Amino acid sequence: MKKIIIFLIIPVLCFYSCVYDWVDATQFTNYSNEGQFIYYTCSDEIGAKIDSLRNRYYENIAGVQSSVNENVYIKPNSSKWVKTHFNRKRIANCCQNNQPLRFFFISDSVFVSNPWDTIVKYQMYNRKLIFSEKDLKKNDWTIVYE
Repeated sequence: MKKIIIFLIIPVLCFYSCVYDWVDATQFTNYSNEGQFIYYTCSDEIGAKIDSLRNRYYENIAGVQSSVNENVYIKPNSSKWVKTHFNRKRIANCCQNNQPLRFFFISDSVFVSNPWDTIVKYQMYNRKLIFSEKDLKKNDWTIVYE
């Protein structure tokens, strides 16, 4: 009897964890021919002082080609759900007073060949997309880079 219960519980838990991950994630679609690293903030520029923890993370991965970067990287002409750094609660709580959220897209060629402080100093991003939380909900938490 215990084996039957275990075999029934395991699939339910696996299904729940898959649904939870999907529900809390943000989908990024990259229609360009170049991979993109994503940085989000409420500030109007990359590397603002209010983003100190996020900046430390990017300092450690900029200039490095590694699978560590998969959390903030979208391959060319692809789409993926990202939870680790872009979960909805973190994004919704990022901006106070309903400020819009900015998503900066940095090409992989720039990101892996420059240290983070250089990227910040020269604001070396390809595109900035601005969304309110309402916009994100309306778009079903899907962000498209073309």
